[in-house]
Amino acid sequence: MKDFKLFFDEYPEEVSKCIKLIKIKDVNKASIKLFNTESKGLFEKYLDKLFTKDAFSSFKEWLVLIAENRTGFEGELTAFALNEEKINIYFKWVVAPGYEASYSKLLFSVIDITESKKAEESLKHLSSHDPLTDMYNRAFFEEQMKVLSKERNINVGVLVLDMDGLKYVNDVFGHQHGDKLLIDLSRMLLKIFRPSDIVARIGGDEFAVLVRDVEFIELEGISERLRSNIELHNKKLSKHQNPINISVGIALKNSNLKTIEQTFKEADEYLFREKIPKREDVRKSILNVIKATMYEKDHPTEEHMRRLKDLADKFGGAMNLSNEDKVKLVLTTELHDIGKIMVPDYILNKRGPLSMGEFQVIEKHTEAGYRIAKATPEIANIADFILHSHERWDGTGYPGRLKGEDIPLISRMGFILDAYDAMTNDRPYRKALSNQEAIEELKKNANTQFDPYLVDVFISDVLQKNCY
Repeated sequence: MKDFKLFFDEYPEEVSKCIKLIKIKDVNKASIKLFNTESKGLFEKYLDKLFTKDAFSSFKEWLVLIAENRTGFEGELTAFALNEEKINIYFKWVVAPGYEASYSKLLFSVIDITESKKAEESLKHLSSHDPLTDMYNRAFFEEQMKVLSKERNINVGVLVLDMDGLKYVNDVFGHQHGDKLLIDLSRMLLKIFRPSDIVARIGGDEFAVLVRDVEFIELEGISERLRSNIELHNKKLSKHQNPINISVGIALKNSNLKTIEQTFKEADEYLFREKIPKREDVRKSILNVIKATMYEKDHPTEEHMRRLKDLADKFGGAMNLSNEDKVKLVLTTELHDIGKIMVPDYILNKRGPLSMGEFQVIEKHTEAGYRIAKATPEIANIADFILHSHERWDGTGYPGRLKGEDIPLISRMGFILDAYDAMTNDRPYRKALSNQEAIEELKKNANTQFDPYLVDVFISDVLQKNCY
């Protein structure tokens, strides 16, 4: 029979018989170590365990080549060490010199390419997948759009969605927090769609899906199911955890006259129309999370916050502030420490003096608060007051080391309110002072920590006049 390939295809047992005839004459130490066989005897004994089914196919090829008088062959194989660890090898065999007529002796060499194969597979995966969410990336998505555009007489649904408020979350809480939201959303998407659907992250906060063989009503159902899952996810969150907010656009290519690119554009326009009216609500919901996180760290009661706002309002009246500036003072009093959401709890609640490094972390909270306020239109007008809320009258405060009247008036007033509030309430490191003790402390630190004129006004026209 001349067609040996056909013969071995029809009689695979003959290949197995040939394998059993193999005798290992010698194995070097490197091969014994690679296959974890400890000795030549074990290598030969467990030969069938060391090589997988693709080795069986390769051996069949070798037999055909030998039958055709080939004297050498090389390629790649997947094998296993005796401890069942997977190995990728590059092999080469040649007929030993002097044995060309009988093929009874072969020289076989192997190179361990396991790590290079892993690197190759990793690079291949990265070329088509987003490294954060492990979903398909934009390049792969666009490639699949081109593939689908060539198919005719088939419905293709396109779903695009944005995570609303992601930039704001990143600016306020940091990218690590935003990344967690993206991962949570990607997991929900992968659960909802079929394995055959192309689900991709195509931008920072943008996702897109290609769905074959679908009707528009089904796309609407998928969109609603996604919203329901997200709503359920958000209900399980605590007040200081950020909810996931999305806008969704859908479109269907159900005509050969419409391209997949046009369909994607339709879905994107649909998304844009939905997204615009929601921007303010999304920002407000994130601001509520920020406030809840701040309160979680300081644990103020509603009565405590009401009293502090009342003090701020009376202080503003005593200084003849305009109604607009009184509102700013009250807001600054409430939110001046908003940047503390970025400070670890172990530092905020530490009993005893802070280390230099810990104090430097604390100092950064006014800058964090400034960035949060600047990114939030509702409180952007108090950003500068938050930034300078811990400046001292003598210029030794932070972050700008401003001195005297260079410090904004509302920041100076807020600093006094904050100090009085801190002194008259329990802290992890000390018990609350009495009202009179707090007044004495304010007087003692006037001219160094506090504006002396404002201290006089606060004590005489707010605390004593209103019997605090």
